Amino acid sequence: MFGLKKEEPIIPTAPQTPGNHSTDNVYVMPEQFHPVKAKAGSNKPLAIALIILTLVIVASAVYFLYDMARRNQAQQLANANQETNEPLANENTNTLTSNENANTANENENINVNENANVEVIIPQLSSDSDRDGLTDLEEAVIGSQPTKPDTDGDGYLDGQELSNGYNPLVAGSNEASKLPSAAFIEMIITNFADNNFSTMSIKGWQVDMMDALKQVRITASDTGEIIKISVMDNPQNLSAVNWYLNENPLVRLDQLRQATVGNLSGVFSPDGLKAYLSDRNNLYVFEYDIMDDKGEIRYPAIFNVMVKNFKAVADLENNTASSTNP
Repeated sequence: MFGLKKEEPIIPTAPQTPGNHSTDNVYVMPEQFHPVKAKAGSNKPLAIALIILTLVIVASAVYFLYDMARRNQAQQLANANQETNEPLANENTNTLTSNENANTANENENINVNENANVEVIIPQLSSDSDRDGLTDLEEAVIGSQPTKPDTDGDGYLDGQELSNGYNPLVAGSNEASKLPSAAFIEMIITNFADNNFSTMSIKGWQVDMMDALKQVRITASDTGEIIKISVMDNPQNLSAVNWYLNENPLVRLDQLRQATVGNLSGVFSPDGLKAYLSDRNNLYVFEYDIMDDKGEIRYPAIFNVMVKNFKAVADLENNTASSTNP
């Protein structure tokens, strides 16, 4: 107590980390190695990736819905156009098929088949036939049969049937007097060419012109001016009439032709019936019917057939002149 100094109080200080004697140089751990901060920093890229993925999915879904709607609208429009233009579409399809078949037929070397051919055939309309007996009213006027009575001679056969089979529609029976060569309206034609002569039947009073240089006969109807031409052509390949016609007309099918046999000649009619061809292998005989009617009607089809069916080739017939006799 006596002579002692009063001691100052001791102020406690914070303990120092071993080895660190200065607060100015404290070591701090980097954030990437800090457990809490490192975890917080690693979630940012993942969040961004999820946001981008979500946007991609949404965009894809929107595009898919838009594309589906656009396709449905286009399909509806196509269906509407198809219903509106259906006849035109069918017509175009047929035209395309026709062109393809035509090209195939041109490449087909077998003229006897022509399976792929496809040609439109326009059949001329017959002139008026009031009694529907197979003869037009003009033919009945020329022959002398009755245009309002289908069986003029009353023998049970139509007038057209009798004429087609070589009988006179005005005379009943089956004797010589009832056959066409004896009919008063028939005249026989015999050519007087230098060679390749022929004979056939025509209507009495019709004009007959023979042209030796062309080997052709022209028969003109006196009342209407209709012309039927019969010509002789060379047949160097010795083809039948059918094969010759198909070779010249590759777009015609065999089933479109009407074939006929006249004596020892093979024959064929064109699809429209306005031409006929007969062949004896050496020559080809061509029959052509020229329509003169403004309406495109054929006036004498039965008489044209009579000329074809009663045709006879006369080889090297000499010293004959044009004849208009009634046998």
